[in-house]
Amino acid sequence: MRPILLIIFSVIVFFSCTNSVFKEYHEFALLEWKQDETPEFEFEIKDDTTNYDIYFTLRYVEGFPYQNMIGSILITDENKNASLKKFKFRVVDQNKEYIGDVAGNIFDIETLLIKDTSLVKGKYKVTIEQTTALPSLAFVMDAGLIVKKSE
Repeated sequence: MRPILLIIFSVIVFFSCTNSVFKEYHEFALLEWKQDETPEFEFEIKDDTTNYDIYFTLRYVEGFPYQNMIGSILITDENKNASLKKFKFRVVDQNKEYIGDVAGNIFDIETLLIKDTSLVKGKYKVTIEQTTALPSLAFVMDAGLIVKKSE
């Protein structure tokens, strides 16, 4: 009995030791990210003695018709100080292969947008926009935000 409890405790400790402070996803209806749909995420920083990395995540289905993902994130703290970061990253490589971790015909990309930044204690709101020239992006399942302690 004791060895089983020790194994269970070890697994719980192992999986709870993560640098992630926040991880959330916004699911899009009908696999379509409309340009006027701007996912918002709210998180709180409780430790301002460390720096943070901010990631954008994209889950898409095979058939995504563009080579690049273009967008921006707006980070606003509780004092209404705002910072805008534009981004562009490849979704399809030079060999016309989709990029990302794959499961069947679903691909996941996690892209580092802001590295090793200091965040003061408090609440933050992040708004993500897709800023392509098209009114919507087809074959997009969800977009997300991950905030991790920098290593």
